[in-house]
Amino acid sequence: MLESFSRSPSEMNLFITIWGKWNPAIFQPYWMVRHNLVGETEVDDDANIIVHNSVTSLRLNYCKFKANPQQITLETDQLAYFNQTSDLLNGIIVVLKSIPVSAMEFSVYTHFELESRNEVDAFFRKIAPNDFWINTIDRFEYSNVKVKKQLDGAYSNNATISISPCPKSKKMLHLNIDNKFDFSSMEFIAVDLRSIINEQMIASFNYCIKTINDISNEF
Repeated sequence: MLESFSRSPSEMNLFITIWGKWNPAIFQPYWMVRHNLVGETEVDDDANIIVHNSVTSLRLNYCKFKANPQQITLETDQLAYFNQTSDLLNGIIVVLKSIPVSAMEFSVYTHFELESRNEVDAFFRKIAPNDFWINTIDRFEYSNVKVKKQLDGAYSNNATISISPCPKSKKMLHLNIDNKFDFSSMEFIAVDLRSIINEQMIASFNYCIKTINDISNEF
């Protein structure tokens, strides 16, 4: 079960990305329906479908699906749609079980609105003291603070935490976490990921959400 946010973000997106040797053109709507990956009524709006040799994009009512030759990505903006999104991923992996894969990543991207730009600036001064820059240049603005941590586990994985001001609003900031698992030293195919995903996905997303909660409590 997924954790909840202690402070609700104004926007939130979950991403699941699998790196491998994909053929974007295979993800035709009729192909996905034939393999019971989606229902017929879910892919009947041509405005939400792009299928090409280099990229495929489908917008379903519960997630967005994108594919290029290097990766597939599923994105949902509601925790309530997580199970449907993960079911779609598992279905794709079962159908395309022989595709070589090299990495997977679980990401949580959030926007938080603070009371003012002063609060945003104060938070950045808290997480990245700026004495060096104050003494070096007259005026500056933070653009991004990023840290990376190696995480324990059966498979090599790390978390990248990125915090940046929102370019569209002076009162908002972006707080994003990517948890990436590297399988490049292993000869994995898609079906090998099924048990790993089932074991790691909930734990990974909960790690991201818990970390976001810990950081947002400092706003």
